[in-house]
Amino acid sequence: MAPKKGRSVQLAMEEATSEEVRRADSQEPLRDATSSGAGASPVDMAVIWVKKAAKGSTQWTDIGTKRQLSHYKFRKRLKPLTVLIKFLYLGLAFVEVPSWCLVKDYCLEKDGIYSWKILQLPFQVSNGIDIFCLLYLAHHFGNRHRSLGFASKTKCWHLARCFLVVLALVDCAVAIFNRVGIVPGAFRVCRVCRPLILMCATKFLRRTLNRLWLAFVDFWTVLASLALCVIFFVWLGIVIFARTKEGENHFDEWSQSAASLWILFTTANFPDVMVDSYTNVRMSFFFFFFYLVISLYLLNNILLAAVYDAYKDQLRNQLQTFYRKQSYSIDRAFQLLADHSAPPGLNTRHARAGPNELAERDPELVGSEEQDREAGISLEKWMDFFTTYCVAATCIGSKRDHSFVQQQALQTFQALDSDGSSCITKDEFKLVVHVLSDPQIYIPLRPLPEASSTTWGRRLRFLFQKGIAWRHRRLPWWMVVDFVVFLEIALAFGQTCIFVSPVGGKFNDQPLAPRSIWFRLLSLTTGFVFVNMILQIVTFGLDRFWNRRRLRHRFDLLSISALCGLEIASCCFSSPPDYLLRTLLVLHISRGICLTEHVPPLRYLAAMVAHLVPVYSQLGLLLFLVYYIFATVGVQLFGGLIDVHNPNLDHTGFAEAQYWPLNFNDFLSALVTLFCLMVVNNWYVVADGFMAVTSNYSAIFFVCFFVSVNLVVLNILMTLILESSATVRHELSAKTSEDDAPQRSWSRGAREFFLQRMLLSEEERWDSVVERGLSPGRST
Repeated sequence: MAPKKGRSVQLAMEEATSEEVRRADSQEPLRDATSSGAGASPVDMAVIWVKKAAKGSTQWTDIGTKRQLSHYKFRKRLKPLTVLIKFLYLGLAFVEVPSWCLVKDYCLEKDGIYSWKILQLPFQVSNGIDIFCLLYLAHHFGNRHRSLGFASKTKCWHLARCFLVVLALVDCAVAIFNRVGIVPGAFRVCRVCRPLILMCATKFLRRTLNRLWLAFVDFWTVLASLALCVIFFVWLGIVIFARTKEGENHFDEWSQSAASLWILFTTANFPDVMVDSYTNVRMSFFFFFFYLVISLYLLNNILLAAVYDAYKDQLRNQLQTFYRKQSYSIDRAFQLLADHSAPPGLNTRHARAGPNELAERDPELVGSEEQDREAGISLEKWMDFFTTYCVAATCIGSKRDHSFVQQQALQTFQALDSDGSSCITKDEFKLVVHVLSDPQIYIPLRPLPEASSTTWGRRLRFLFQKGIAWRHRRLPWWMVVDFVVFLEIALAFGQTCIFVSPVGGKFNDQPLAPRSIWFRLLSLTTGFVFVNMILQIVTFGLDRFWNRRRLRHRFDLLSISALCGLEIASCCFSSPPDYLLRTLLVLHISRGICLTEHVPPLRYLAAMVAHLVPVYSQLGLLLFLVYYIFATVGVQLFGGLIDVHNPNLDHTGFAEAQYWPLNFNDFLSALVTLFCLMVVNNWYVVADGFMAVTSNYSAIFFVCFFVSVNLVVLNILMTLILESSATVRHELSAKTSEDDAPQRSWSRGAREFFLQRMLLSEEERWDSVVERGLSPGRST
């Protein structure tokens, strides 16, 4: 997981410093990569070390063959296809025949079976796709092993991945002949293996799972205390409410008593569970009062605090490991590029000796150590490295692109070599690598498009960068665009007001029609933003437009493209469908998100969301995989059992509430049912329906889901919000104080200043200044 900025990151970097130094002192000696005959170029190996540093990885070697390097590059070129195959592999569950249909004469077409009615692939087709994805993943795993060479490590995750792939392949191969696989009945092993294979094959998921497990080791005692609390009150409840109506209805036996108090812990059956006893004996309220106070308001909050502390500690440890590995990878890259003046055998003989020990053995070695620290990267080696790095990062092919990259490399070298030593030291190299590997910083690796050099291109660039003249001042162009968005929102609001006004007891569809003035005015605003977007792409290039002001520009590109397509489609119909026109109105309303940066509370919320997206994306995918596992198992356990004509459901709360669509008959229905269970309200009514058609042991499935999702994953998501809130508030306050300062520089940090000074051309620097609303004349 890439680290986020904040106080916890700074603390992790400080605590990792000593460990980095110790590991750097104990590095294995470098050998010349070219001495191995068919060895790969040291520059190519150093480029990969730098990429490994950006990911916090040390799985690479100093010496590799050209064949190994070609395997590595081939695997990286196939990365988009690999991601697509993984999503295809997971997405197969949405369109394949449910496993319970394979052993029954009826399926989703039967009357009384509720499902999404999605078109399903024939079984042999979906099974063939399953086999293809598994074979591709097996080939990908083998290619990964070949590309890493001696750096490839075989861990428990890798062994589990190989075992699961083989098991799933055997199950799919057997299913070609008998449709049910290696396990008789409706249980398909290969379908349960899918999310597990993805977990084992995705590094950030493995890291997240490792953090969760290590955090669970710290807070499992609180979970155990909560379970003991429930058991203790179950015991008390059976004794206290014996021979009463309350006991007959809720505490008649151990299982019923445990179910009643567990549901009470989720507050889903309160106050129904205590009404019988409270009606006759008022003092019985204190039993439920103490139970809820101890379990819900005390132990549950203690669990949240324990999860917060445990996960925060694990995240902090991971950040320390990330920076330690990053420092190690940068050191290896530097040593591959640097010209060492020390004798060849020096580091080999004394790699394990500390500075004091070396001085005692031979005073001259201290001077050699100083020479090793003063080793640097020459201009020729730096130009080769920077060009190779940029070519690997983007598909650079034209001479103009190569010339731009070489100019950037030369400019960077000249700026770094401030002491005139004609080389880049290790500290300077670390600085530039940190900038290159920072995902929050965009570095243009291509020159501006040739269109920007024409007369109209220069005029457009001047307009976008300096704005328009307005009453003896320059009005920034982004304010003009936001004013048009404001008009769009105002028009959409007026259109909505007329649309919802009743005309003969119905909605007024006239303002939504393509011939109405409202539709035409909204189309003008769409056209203005679309033309502005196209001109900026032509002037600055798609790469710059996509990566600068990322959230805003990407949202504009997606929303405006959808609006243009739907508006053109609406004009092609003589009578457009109602859903199409209402979709257009919804998209126009959603464009109001662009104005949130002008409202302080919404700006804080947007900053919070942007801060949480990288981490939430990882935990969100993990949560989806947890859903995937429970949905897959649920379809195989409960598929086809929720039937309107099933007599076991007669006179149950499930049937009385008409919860028939909440079932596990197909994969999508299973996901919706699990979401309803996660929300908790009336979850016991849903669970009671499945227990009625199976047995009371089915409660284990629903309890496990509640503990996994509500008590663990959602609590961790809550801790991330608590942790990020203070960080975002601190960053926004720091940004406000900088904006209010009388003297401002181009950047808000040393690394950004370094980037603007060395890696941006004059046009790029000016553009960056304009984006921040700063005056170049006041910059330092």
